[in-house]
Amino acid sequence: IGRFVQHELSYDRHFANAEQTYRIAWHSDNPQTRTPHPMALALAEEFPEVTTATTLSPIWGPGLSRPTFEVHRGDVRLEEGGFFSADSTFFEVFNLPFLHGDAHAALRIPGGVVLTETVARRYFGDADPVGETITVTFSDDVDLVVTGVVADVPEATHFDFQFLLSYVSLKPFEDGAYYTWADFGHYNYVTLADDANAQALEAQLGAWSRTYIDYTETTWAAMEARRMGFRLQPLTDIHLRSDLRWELQPGGSPGQVALFATVAVFLLLLAGVNFVNLSTAQALQRAREVGVRKALGAHRRQLVRQYLGESVLLSLLGFGGALILVATARPYLEGFVGIGLGWAELGVLLAGVLGLTVVVGLLAGAYPALYLTAFDPVRVLKQGGKDGRQPARLRRALVGLQFGLAMALLIGTVVVSDQLNFLRDRDLGFDTEQVVVVGIPAGLRSDFDALATVFEQQPGVVAVTGTSNVPGGSFNQNPVQRPGTDAALDVAEVYVGFDFAETLGIEVAEGRTFQRGFRADSAQAVLLNAEAARVLGAGDIAGLVGSEVLWYTEDDAPPEAVQVVGVIEDFHFQSLHRTVDPLLLRLAPGWAAHALVRVAPSDLTSTMAGLETAWASFAGDAPFRASFLDADFDALYGAEVRMRETFTLFTALALLVAMLGLFGLAAFTTRQRTKELGVRRVLGASVSGLVGLVLRDVLVLVAAAFVVAAPVGYLAMQRWLDAFPYRTEIGATPFLVALGLALSLAVVTVGSHAFRAATANPVDSLRSE
Repeated sequence: IGRFVQHELSYDRHFANAEQTYRIAWHSDNPQTRTPHPMALALAEEFPEVTTATTLSPIWGPGLSRPTFEVHRGDVRLEEGGFFSADSTFFEVFNLPFLHGDAHAALRIPGGVVLTETVARRYFGDADPVGETITVTFSDDVDLVVTGVVADVPEATHFDFQFLLSYVSLKPFEDGAYYTWADFGHYNYVTLADDANAQALEAQLGAWSRTYIDYTETTWAAMEARRMGFRLQPLTDIHLRSDLRWELQPGGSPGQVALFATVAVFLLLLAGVNFVNLSTAQALQRAREVGVRKALGAHRRQLVRQYLGESVLLSLLGFGGALILVATARPYLEGFVGIGLGWAELGVLLAGVLGLTVVVGLLAGAYPALYLTAFDPVRVLKQGGKDGRQPARLRRALVGLQFGLAMALLIGTVVVSDQLNFLRDRDLGFDTEQVVVVGIPAGLRSDFDALATVFEQQPGVVAVTGTSNVPGGSFNQNPVQRPGTDAALDVAEVYVGFDFAETLGIEVAEGRTFQRGFRADSAQAVLLNAEAARVLGAGDIAGLVGSEVLWYTEDDAPPEAVQVVGVIEDFHFQSLHRTVDPLLLRLAPGWAAHALVRVAPSDLTSTMAGLETAWASFAGDAPFRASFLDADFDALYGAEVRMRETFTLFTALALLVAMLGLFGLAAFTTRQRTKELGVRRVLGASVSGLVGLVLRDVLVLVAAAFVVAAPVGYLAMQRWLDAFPYRTEIGATPFLVALGLALSLAVVTVGSHAFRAATANPVDSLRSE
């Protein structure tokens, strides 16, 4: 857990100027990470507090996740991902170590590419590859010259490139507005001077950007009224505290980090409680030892050192055992937490844990050492020592604490599982089952109708459509408004093919979907979802059908008048972490970056093979990239899945530790009451009565712990659920499961000792005095 927490908190902090580096973000109703390409370098030129700046851009391609392209050199031909382009100043902001080449010149060479160490080894072995050539198939084959090799991007970084191309290599091939102020499609970063005020710079961005972005005064006024504008986002906040559109990597959760750290403290606390409990329980057995030592002249200070030394030694032995466990279970743990657990990664952490081991040993042994050495030697040697009320009460309180913590974790486990099941089972408004997503390279999209025809001819294919964005991904937004009104509505926009709604099983609320018989559909028809129609139509969905709306497709260009031919029911085109946003669908099959193919549920293997064969006949050597839509949607809840698995594992550990402590304590308690149980048996007590006598105190203790754990678990999980717009209700099940399991474990643990003591020969127990 410590390694996971350390990893999450260390994101981007390995860069030299991390604390002074900021990403420029665009703040709006639906804020995003991307801003115009020239912005960072313009800031560096015009603001003296900006010491350096750079821009980074992914090279976009097909696929729901990261695009891949074919790379070949000689006989090596592989599908690779992680293609980015950057300014020549990139390595001034992000000081990744260069293994070959010159960091200052590497991105200034036309046709140049910087490789990571791992990629360079795949194609060139251990040789210096600078000056060598690789060929990448984008829409056509492009030869790139290797200008540098850098160490692999550290795992705790918010971007992860494998191939970094220079902008001077790409700009000659871009004849549109991609590299201008008009396009919000890039990631800009600035590094400020140590004494610079980021908030003061941010306050100037609005007025300053007006000189470059060609909006009308009316548009600027409307944006200011909606608090839209540029913001400076600290680099070190991106991973844990950013939830913007178009993030380069999935973000983390500060709540999850805090939760895992709390679980780690709980587990350590449970083990320490066991240690204190069993040590104080053994005080009676070692009472005569203390009395004899004191009678022979031992000082209390010497005895305290001895017992603390024993405690620290046991703790250090536990540390050694932990190292063996980590080494043995490392492959499983790395897959479980998704990060490296090599000794290099654990090095700093191990030093801290070793210090913690000594502290835990001292703290866990402090009370027993002070309690044992306080015995009066005369009383101890005369009476053998007694287990006073204070130690007995302490042990009961500590056992209650153990089970309270374990039950709180168990309540959390059940709630997390219920929420995950709720997200997966909720009606999304469309059918994700049996839908294959096929990525389409840019050069083949203009002939989408031909591809759809080839797919439709395959056995097992039910329907085919195209889309520019796959449900579950990110979406561009542009304003839409009704003529004669001032209020504009930002809508997510998707370009689709015919039969989009039919293929996904989306219901029509009013009007119709796109039809091949209507020529106007290809020119100006749009579909809105019910959320967009309710807002634009002021609640009158039916009245909006057939009317025109103004769609602002270009920055500050005249709007395009389009006709609403139908309204579809709301469907969750993004994950259930968000409510349903307004959505506009435009018929444009030639923009389809993905084909959505609904297939019959029978004989999927043959159907997929047929699709791949059909793809080869249409696309030639272009790779066939396919995934299932339901699996892609499930992947959106990876954080919740990992949280459930983590909760389950550590709850099981907490219950195991609590059982071990109760087992040892029960053994001591029943041994201490051996004579009492023997006398009661001779006087006619039944075995069940004696077992119940021993169990009663423990069951009352567990029930009392539940009374405390239940509200704590409820409040903690209710706060966690508040982050979800769609969430399950916390019913009685988590609490009944926690209480039932805790009581069952207590009965089994203590009952086994009680039964053994109650069924023993009373003569033996009375003679053992």
